[in-house]
Amino acid sequence: MVLGTALELLLLFLLPNNWTGPKAGPKTGQHTGKAMIVRHVSLLVSFILGAGLDTVCCSICLYHGFHSKFFTDLNFIIEDFDSASWYVVAYQQPDLPYRTPYHLPRDIAAHRNCYSYTLRTRLGVILMELVCREVAGTPYETFEILTRPNGMYIIAAKGQQEVREFRIVHVMQLTKTMVLLVSCATKRRTYGVLVLNRASPDAEGEEQLRKLIESKLPDPLYRWMNFTVTSAGSDGERCRCGNDFVLNLDAHYDKRKGFVLVTLAATIALLGVVKILKRFL
Repeated sequence: MVLGTALELLLLFLLPNNWTGPKAGPKTGQHTGKAMIVRHVSLLVSFILGAGLDTVCCSICLYHGFHSKFFTDLNFIIEDFDSASWYVVAYQQPDLPYRTPYHLPRDIAAHRNCYSYTLRTRLGVILMELVCREVAGTPYETFEILTRPNGMYIIAAKGQQEVREFRIVHVMQLTKTMVLLVSCATKRRTYGVLVLNRASPDAEGEEQLRKLIESKLPDPLYRWMNFTVTSAGSDGERCRCGNDFVLNLDAHYDKRKGFVLVTLAATIALLGVVKILKRFL
């Protein structure tokens, strides 16, 4: 409404100086019409801008001071560490209909040591593989993060449905061994968080990890960003390594495959009917 009022004053200022409002006479209707147009235009623009800001400003990546915190060279960190295995100490799944690096097995929240990401880099291409401790050499999912010349990281696309701005990965180094990855889109509440540590911090509790992560985030981002802190689980536990992900692949893909199969079957049947009719005609 404030934007609408400001626009209304601006439009009134731009009107001819000799127009002081409705007057008696033949031009009264004309001035009244101008005033109504100004009012309607201001309300319309206020509604459009208000709806747009409500959608865009819900993205955590647009908070003041966000980008200045994320300038970590992920390639250098991966090459500098001896271990290629990174444990997930915190995560937040995005509200998206396809699997991303931020979607993990459901039991990882209570069994952090069962799963880890293997990070390797070569010529600016970072390979991410989600693996289970009990099943060596068989990753659940593989993702590629490409390093652009300007230092920006972007997840290589795997499907047509993927949102382009969400694929941009912002990297922040929390400690010497811990990094935070976050991606977000302009859609409301669509963001993913992944906090990786090259060693499982068994001695650190959930509250201590949460305070560490929040202390590195710019204000007021830490009050709006939600994430789940994982726990190490019991010593000597046997990992289930189940394929029960937080988010299953969208059923849209299955429907699309079914549509293709039905269309193909109908086409084959139609060609068969046409071929039979040609024989009799």
